Amino acid sequence: MKNKKYRWCVAGLAVAMVMCSCGKSTDSVSNKNEEVVEEKQSEENTEEIVSEVKNSYFFDASQENPTYTVNAFLEEDVDEVNMKVEQVATYDNGDVYTINIQYDDCPGRYYYDVTDRFNLGFFYVTDSKIIMIREQEDVPTEDEFISDGILICDSEDSTINNDGEEVEITNEDGTCRCSIYNTLIESGFYSTFVWTEGKGLTCFRSGYGAGGEPIELVLQDYRDIKSISLLDIYDFDDDSSLENGMYTQVTDEASEEEFLSYFYNDDSQYEMIEDAGAEVFVGTVEDKNVFVSLVSNSKSEYPKEAYGFKYSTSDAVKEAKYIPYQEGIEVLDGIKSIDGKEYQYIDEIRPLLDYQEKEYIREDGKIVKVEYSSDSEEYGTYNSSGTLYYDSQERPFYKSYYVTSGSKYMFYLYDEEGKLMQIFDFGGMAYKGLEENQDIEIGVDFKTYIFER
Repeated sequence: MKNKKYRWCVAGLAVAMVMCSCGKSTDSVSNKNEEVVEEKQSEENTEEIVSEVKNSYFFDASQENPTYTVNAFLEEDVDEVNMKVEQVATYDNGDVYTINIQYDDCPGRYYYDVTDRFNLGFFYVTDSKIIMIREQEDVPTEDEFISDGILICDSEDSTINNDGEEVEITNEDGTCRCSIYNTLIESGFYSTFVWTEGKGLTCFRSGYGAGGEPIELVLQDYRDIKSISLLDIYDFDDDSSLENGMYTQVTDEASEEEFLSYFYNDDSQYEMIEDAGAEVFVGTVEDKNVFVSLVSNSKSEYPKEAYGFKYSTSDAVKEAKYIPYQEGIEVLDGIKSIDGKEYQYIDEIRPLLDYQEKEYIREDGKIVKVEYSSDSEEYGTYNSSGTLYYDSQERPFYKSYYVTSGSKYMFYLYDEEGKLMQIFDFGGMAYKGLEENQDIEIGVDFKTYIFER
């Protein structure tokens, strides 16, 4: 594909790209592979064995034709391809599968006009390892896998080099990456396998070191993302509707408590998160989700910018898809609509992506905030100047920025595992003042993005 940009294969917080090449196994690999059989050879069992091997890093039985997003595919202009995963044999200690890319013949398919790059090979899957043999027509025996195979997935990190061919296995956060590459020549053939626990082969790459004839495929394991906008559901003739989005400036503890009372009856109804000079109150009251934020823009405790919102997940929901093992605001790259077409609400997502130059500010070695430059062409847009504040775990917590309608904020909430769970984007010019208290404005612009995990 001529004009596609390369993108990172990710799993966990950001999965690093590792280059590799295919080739023959080494004696060291063979010795390590022998452990696969030796672990169970001592168990006497004269009955016929029906393998029930379960390896969480390999595909499960339902993934016979997984779909992959194409980041690069030779010179072809294609967005996605399928792979065919087929079990072809069962041995005492594991099962044998083939994995093939399902695509018509095209230039670049054959390595040196001999090896079919669409045929990834035979894969011997045990309960703890995955061993590969390529360039063989018949199904390899169990002994052949042990003596001639390449160990490409294992719980132990390893690096083995034999006559310039290097096989490297690394593990991090439920992801095992195998890279095989030629260290003798810069333009040597490489391939990369990224195995993710509970998902299977989440990324496959192959090509030549100089960037020639690349293949890069990322598993389409999309999850739902829901977008809710209060502007879509406000009844601008009904103050009770507009009161679902409020703003004011609190000047002391009493006015702060008064503002909270519009949303919560007592502190048992919310969880408070306090970090980076901001406070967030997240909870549920009756049938509504509630979000309240307080931000001090000065060194003193008061005044604070106060926003509060009530919404329901059944309100004006717009659904799309995202790749869950992308992290942070990167999960919004490559958003895909439910029907597979371009996500038509991408302009609403843009505020969550940062394109302008930035400067990281650190204290005691930790990132505390990022300051964004102002671009004259972008000023007044979602990508104008602003500051992103980090929490104590060095994760984005909230961003303050400016658009033509005024100051806006964006808050990031995480689940117990530290995964981005929800984003709140709000602010700008409110619709009107609250009748009984003109210091409080109602009808504030509010959007939230909820990620299924």
